[in-house]
Amino acid sequence: MKKMVSRGIIGLMMFILGAQASYADTLSVALDMPVVFSPSEDVDASMPQGIKAGISFIVIPIGLGVEYYTVDFGQNDGVDFSSQFTILDLYFNLPIPVVNIAAGVGLGMITTGDASVGGGTLAVEPTGLTQYFVSVGYDILPLVDLHVGYHSITAYKTKTTYTLGSSEVTSNADFSGNMISIGTKIGF
Repeated sequence: MKKMVSRGIIGLMMFILGAQASYADTLSVALDMPVVFSPSEDVDASMPQGIKAGISFIVIPIGLGVEYYTVDFGQNDGVDFSSQFTILDLYFNLPIPVVNIAAGVGLGMITTGDASVGGGTLAVEPTGLTQYFVSVGYDILPLVDLHVGYHSITAYKTKTTYTLGSSEVTSNADFSGNMISIGTKIGF
Protein backbone atom coordinates (compact mmCIF):
# COMPACT_ATOMS: atom_id res chain seq x y z
CA MET A 1 0.00 0.00 0.00
CA LYS A 2 2.85 2.34 0.88
CA LYS A 3 4.48 1.63 -2.50
CA MET A 4 1.25 2.42 -4.37
CA VAL A 5 0.82 5.73 -2.56
CA SER A 6 4.42 6.79 -3.27
CA ARG A 7 4.11 5.76 -6.95
CA GLY A 8 0.84 7.67 -7.15
CA ILE A 9 2.42 10.79 -5.65
CA ILE A 10 5.45 10.52 -7.95
CA GLY A 11 3.17 10.00 -10.95
CA LEU A 12 1.04 13.00 -10.00
CA MET A 13 4.13 15.18 -9.54
CA MET A 14 5.50 14.09 -12.92
CA PHE A 15 2.16 14.86 -14.53
CA ILE A 16 1.99 18.33 -12.95
CA LEU A 17 5.62 19.16 -13.73
CA GLY A 18 5.29 17.84 -17.26
CA ALA A 19 2.16 19.91 -17.87
CA GLN A 20 3.84 23.05 -16.59
CA ALA A 21 7.00 22.45 -18.57
CA SER A 22 5.06 22.28 -21.82
CA TYR A 23 3.70 25.80 -21.33
CA ALA A 24 6.35 27.50 -19.20
CA ASP A 25 8.99 29.56 -20.92
CA THR A 26 12.41 29.86 -19.34
CA LEU A 27 13.35 32.94 -21.34
CA SER A 28 11.10 35.53 -22.93
CA VAL A 29 11.78 38.43 -25.25
CA ALA A 30 9.39 41.38 -25.49
CA LEU A 31 9.20 44.04 -28.19
CA ASP A 32 7.00 47.11 -27.79
CA MET A 33 6.18 50.11 -29.96
CA PRO A 34 5.01 53.44 -28.58
CA VAL A 35 1.61 54.53 -29.84
CA VAL A 36 0.76 57.79 -28.06
CA PHE A 37 2.81 60.31 -26.06
CA SER A 38 0.90 62.97 -24.09
CA PRO A 39 3.15 65.72 -22.71
CA SER A 40 2.25 67.26 -19.37
CA GLU A 41 2.71 70.83 -20.66
CA ASP A 42 0.71 72.61 -23.35
CA VAL A 43 2.85 71.33 -26.21
CA ASP A 44 1.90 69.30 -29.25
CA ALA A 45 3.72 65.98 -29.65
CA SER A 46 3.81 63.68 -32.65
CA MET A 47 3.43 59.93 -32.47
CA PRO A 48 6.66 58.64 -30.95
CA GLN A 49 8.98 56.63 -33.18
CA GLY A 50 11.09 53.92 -31.55
CA ILE A 51 11.15 50.59 -29.79
CA LYS A 52 11.35 48.97 -26.38
CA ALA A 53 13.12 45.62 -26.09
CA GLY A 54 13.21 43.48 -22.97
CA ILE A 55 14.42 40.09 -21.84
CA SER A 56 13.24 38.19 -18.76
CA PHE A 57 13.72 34.80 -17.13
CA ILE A 58 10.81 32.81 -15.73
CA VAL A 59 12.92 31.26 -12.95
CA ILE A 60 13.69 34.74 -11.63
CA PRO A 61 10.70 36.83 -12.74
CA ILE A 62 12.83 39.94 -13.25
CA GLY A 63 13.45 41.48 -16.64
CA LEU A 64 15.77 44.07 -18.14
CA GLY A 65 14.79 46.38 -20.95
CA VAL A 66 16.01 49.26 -23.05
CA GLU A 67 13.88 51.89 -24.75
CA TYR A 68 14.70 54.41 -27.44
CA TYR A 69 12.12 56.88 -28.75
CA THR A 70 12.12 60.05 -30.80
CA VAL A 71 9.28 62.49 -30.21
CA ASP A 72 8.70 65.62 -32.29
CA PHE A 73 7.41 68.53 -30.23
CA GLY A 74 5.72 71.66 -31.55
CA GLN A 75 4.58 74.75 -29.72
CA ASN A 76 1.92 77.29 -30.60
CA ASP A 77 4.61 79.87 -31.41
CA GLY A 78 6.02 77.76 -34.28
CA VAL A 79 8.96 76.27 -32.41
CA ASP A 80 9.47 72.67 -33.51
CA PHE A 81 12.16 70.28 -32.26
CA SER A 82 12.86 66.56 -31.80
CA SER A 83 13.86 64.89 -28.55
CA GLN A 84 15.38 61.44 -28.06
CA PHE A 85 14.38 59.42 -25.01
CA THR A 86 16.83 56.66 -23.96
CA ILE A 87 15.70 54.56 -20.98
CA LEU A 88 17.01 51.49 -19.14
CA ASP A 89 14.32 49.45 -17.39
CA LEU A 90 14.06 46.93 -14.58
CA TYR A 91 10.71 45.14 -14.35
CA PHE A 92 8.99 42.34 -12.49
CA ASN A 93 6.67 39.78 -14.12
CA LEU A 94 3.82 39.19 -11.70
CA PRO A 95 2.84 35.50 -11.37
CA ILE A 96 -0.87 35.83 -12.17
CA PRO A 97 -2.64 33.14 -14.22
CA VAL A 98 -4.62 33.99 -17.37
CA VAL A 99 -3.11 37.49 -17.88
CA ASN A 100 0.54 38.54 -18.02
CA ILE A 101 1.27 41.59 -15.91
CA ALA A 102 4.65 43.32 -15.72
CA ALA A 103 5.46 46.38 -13.61
CA GLY A 104 8.72 48.26 -13.62
CA VAL A 105 10.82 51.37 -13.33
CA GLY A 106 13.28 53.03 -15.66
CA LEU A 107 16.03 55.64 -15.64
CA GLY A 108 17.19 57.52 -18.67
CA MET A 109 18.11 60.68 -20.55
CA ILE A 110 16.41 63.06 -22.93
CA THR A 111 18.57 64.76 -25.52
CA THR A 112 17.44 67.41 -27.97
CA GLY A 113 19.35 68.80 -30.92
CA ASP A 114 19.53 72.54 -31.52
CA ALA A 115 16.63 73.96 -33.53
CA SER A 116 16.69 76.92 -35.87
CA VAL A 117 13.83 79.26 -34.97
CA GLY A 118 13.06 82.64 -36.56
CA GLY A 119 16.66 83.39 -37.43
CA GLY A 120 17.89 82.33 -33.99
CA THR A 121 18.91 79.08 -32.33
CA LEU A 122 17.09 77.16 -29.63
CA ALA A 123 19.43 75.04 -27.49
CA VAL A 124 18.02 72.50 -25.02
CA GLU A 125 20.28 70.93 -22.40
CA PRO A 126 20.11 67.13 -21.89
CA THR A 127 18.06 66.09 -18.87
CA GLY A 128 17.42 62.97 -16.83
CA LEU A 129 14.14 61.12 -16.43
CA THR A 130 12.48 58.40 -14.40
CA GLN A 131 9.54 56.30 -15.45
CA TYR A 132 7.07 53.86 -13.95
CA PHE A 133 5.23 51.47 -16.21
CA VAL A 134 2.84 48.55 -16.23
CA SER A 135 1.83 46.23 -19.05
CA VAL A 136 -1.06 43.80 -19.26
CA GLY A 137 -1.03 41.00 -21.82
CA TYR A 138 -2.99 37.97 -22.87
CA ASP A 139 -1.61 34.74 -24.35
CA ILE A 140 -2.81 34.29 -27.92
CA LEU A 141 -0.68 31.13 -28.28
CA PRO A 142 0.97 29.03 -25.55
CA LEU A 143 4.24 31.04 -25.66
CA VAL A 144 3.13 34.28 -27.34
CA ASP A 145 1.25 37.17 -25.80
CA LEU A 146 0.00 40.57 -26.92
CA HIS A 147 0.12 43.36 -24.37
CA VAL A 148 -0.63 47.03 -23.80
CA GLY A 149 1.62 49.20 -21.65
CA TYR A 150 1.15 52.48 -19.79
CA HIS A 151 4.25 54.57 -19.00
CA SER A 152 4.39 57.58 -16.68
CA ILE A 153 7.53 59.57 -17.50
CA THR A 154 8.84 62.26 -15.16
CA ALA A 155 11.61 64.41 -16.61
CA TYR A 156 13.70 66.87 -14.67
CA LYS A 157 13.21 70.50 -15.71
CA THR A 158 15.77 71.41 -18.32
CA LYS A 159 17.25 74.73 -19.34
CA THR A 160 16.45 76.04 -22.82
CA THR A 161 18.30 78.98 -24.33
CA TYR A 162 17.10 80.96 -27.34
CA THR A 163 19.86 82.98 -28.98
CA LEU A 164 19.22 85.67 -31.59
CA GLY A 165 22.27 87.73 -32.43
CA SER A 166 23.75 88.88 -29.14
CA SER A 167 20.60 88.48 -27.05
CA GLU A 168 19.71 85.33 -25.09
CA VAL A 169 16.47 84.27 -23.47
CA THR A 170 16.62 81.40 -20.97
CA SER A 171 13.67 79.37 -19.74
CA ASN A 172 12.83 75.92 -18.40
CA ALA A 173 11.14 73.09 -20.28
CA ASP A 174 9.39 70.00 -18.96
CA PHE A 175 9.38 66.83 -21.08
CA SER A 176 7.28 64.81 -18.61
CA GLY A 177 4.29 62.94 -19.94
CA ASN A 178 2.43 59.67 -20.35
CA MET A 179 2.84 57.09 -23.06
CA ILE A 180 0.87 54.08 -24.25
CA SER A 181 2.61 51.20 -26.02
CA ILE A 182 1.60 47.92 -27.64
CA GLY A 183 3.78 44.87 -28.05
CA THR A 184 4.30 41.16 -28.03
CA LYS A 185 6.26 38.74 -25.86
CA ILE A 186 7.63 35.44 -27.12
CA GLY A 187 8.81 32.73 -24.74
CA PHE A 188 11.45 30.10 -25.37
